[in-house]
Order: sequence, then structure tokens, then C-alpha cells
Amino acid sequence: EALSKRIGSLSMRDLRAEGIEPMAVLSLLSKLGTSDAVVPRLRMEDLVAEFDLGHMGRAPAQFDLADLKTLNHKIYHITPYADVAERLKGMGVGGAEAFWLAVRDNLQTLAEAREWWQVVTGPVTPGEGADHAILAAAAETLPDGVLTEESWAPWTQAIAAKTGAKGKMLFQPLRLALTGKPHGPEMKKLLPLIGRDETLKRLRGQAA
Repeated sequence: EALSKRIGSLSMRDLRAEGIEPMAVLSLLSKLGTSDAVVPRLRMEDLVAEFDLGHMGRAPAQFDLADLKTLNHKIYHITPYADVAERLKGMGVGGAEAFWLAVRDNLQTLAEAREWWQVVTGPVTPGEGADHAILAAAAETLPDGVLTEESWAPWTQAIAAKTGAKGKMLFQPLRLALTGKPHGPEMKKLLPLIGRDETLKRLRGQAA
């Protein structure tokens, strides 16, 4: 089961348990021992087409688990929704393609998608250090109707005009109130998934 003597007991079962995608492993192994850049691939035929024994070096191949985890993260960047739809459904994750496109760039493993779905659907525990003035202004200026990605920019501009806040002082309180986390996917993509009613509820819960 061991991939090599150098990494001892690390096996494919161990990698699977850590959420490493099979194509991340194959993308790395196909370039191991060569001078070729390691790039994420989603299809075996792409790896086969690129493989060239003439590129193999004489030095012992070096395997780094950190490199594999980075590659796993990059795999999600290019993974279309259709490739993970059934797996997400099996995990109880909804939101369809819009949700996947919103969160995939922030995933280290697919299991983390469940955590972000919980953020979208709630409830969330608001982060500490709420700026009540900003959240009150945010609730007051929240656009009417259905929220879209295009709602974020004019909304935050209205909050800035009302409070004078900008940069991190403006955006961090909103992120903490709406997601409970200091970092994550682009807020403009999460906003329509959370929806207007839930957004208002979270803002007022913090601003009260």
C-alpha cells in the first residue's frame, strides 16, 4: 500500500481518508522524477498524452505531501459542477452549480463544501468584534428584491457612504456577521445564496 519507502506507511487509503482526490495523486505521480511542471488534470487521457519517459531524470524522485495537498486544492478550481454533483448531493449539499462555483476555489477537500453549505443555510455563529454601526447601516441599505452577485458592489458602496468605512473596516464586519468566519469565498457570490431574508436576519441579529 505504501507509495514509496520514503513516505513509509502512507497509502492510498490514507490519502483518501484525508480527502485527496485520485486525479490529484495521478497528476503528481505522472510528473514525479521529471523536470516538467506539475499541473492539475481531470482526465486520465490528458496525463497519458503528456507522459514522456524521455523527461525522466536520474535523481531519486522526491514526494512531498504538502505538494499533493496544494494540487488537490487546485483540482477543485477546474472541476466542473457536473463532476461532483452526485457526491455533493450524497453529502447533503444543495445550491447546485451556483454554490459550487462560489466555494470551489476555497476548498482543500470536498468535505469542506458541507461546512460552507452550513454557512449558507445557517444558523451561523456571528464572529466577534461586530461593528454595530456598519451592520445597522447594512440592514438599512440592503437592496430590495432578489439579491444577485451584482447587488454586492452598490450595496457596500451605500454602506460606505453612510458610515465612512472602507476596506477591511467595511468588509470584515459584513463577512463576520453573514458567515461567522473571517475568511472565505467571495461575498458577492455567497450573498445571493444566503438570500435577502436571511441576510437581513443576520445583520439585525448583530446590529441589535
